[in-house]
Amino acid sequence: PVGGPADAAGLQAGDIITTVGDQQVTRKNPLLNTLLRYQPGQTVRVVFNRNGRIIEAEVRLAKRG
Repeated sequence: PVGGPADAAGLQAGDIITTVGDQQVTRKNPLLNTLLRYQPGQTVRVVFNRNGRIIEAEVRLAKRG
């Protein structure tokens, strides 16, 4: 959502998140499973692909709600 943690970190619709912290996001390890390893308030490194360009950002996780 606009104003949320992903927005604040610069992620955009269509970005493909490939890594959260030290965990790769894959079909066997989807994003939701990866995020469950962390607590709201933690800051994690997120790597994502935007139209073939690999970008890294720090994201402070928030409670979903």
